[in-house]
Amino acid sequence: MTNLVIFLLGLAFMLVLMMKTKFGPFVCMLIASLVIGLCCDLGTMKTINTIVSGFAAAIVTVCVWLFCDLYLAKKLYSYFTRSLMQRRI
Repeated sequence: MTNLVIFLLGLAFMLVLMMKTKFGPFVCMLIASLVIGLCCDLGTMKTINTIVSGFAAAIVTVCVWLFCDLYLAKKLYSYFTRSLMQRRI
């Protein structure tokens, strides 16, 4: 089978797992990605390394955005509280 067909079957497998089992979406995506990687003949170690590196990249991206959001919120909060205090004086 071609990789595209395996990928589409893996997506269908993930949807069936989500609808028919009590697994959460994250677990279903992990299982489906493992099945897709193994069916595409990537091998066990390369499949696991690919999943881990993709997950790590997603976590880093989320953490960077969260840090920037918190930093900006802190700066805005301090700006508005200072301006309110100056108005009261």
